[in-house]
Amino acid sequence: MRTWKLVSGILSLILAVYGMFVGTFLIGLANARAGEVIINNTGSYILFLALFACGIVSIQKRSVESIPVDIVIIVLALIGAVSAITLKILIIWVVWCVVVAAAALLDMRNIKKRSKEQE
Repeated sequence: MRTWKLVSGILSLILAVYGMFVGTFLIGLANARAGEVIINNTGSYILFLALFACGIVSIQKRSVESIPVDIVIIVLALIGAVSAITLKILIIWVVWCVVVAAAALLDMRNIKKRSKEQE
């Protein structure tokens, strides 16, 4: 899981920074094409900030086998996914948040299993 945490952390950071610029541009473009319907951009900013924080936590704590670290990653990823689920244009980032949360949940289960085997 150390390699996964490093790779997912780097990809999360790249997707967050890329999304900050390109994702907000796409939402603005959708606003312009929709005419009077205005899509709220707040959900996208929450998504990108949560994804950025998730990437930093994953990279920083990749060698630590700790359930609280996995819970933080799960919470951040789910906050990001829920905040932008209504914006169909950001589905790639939402799916990535769900994948990261699922991997952290799997890591949490493996940590519990290893601790029971050691006892």
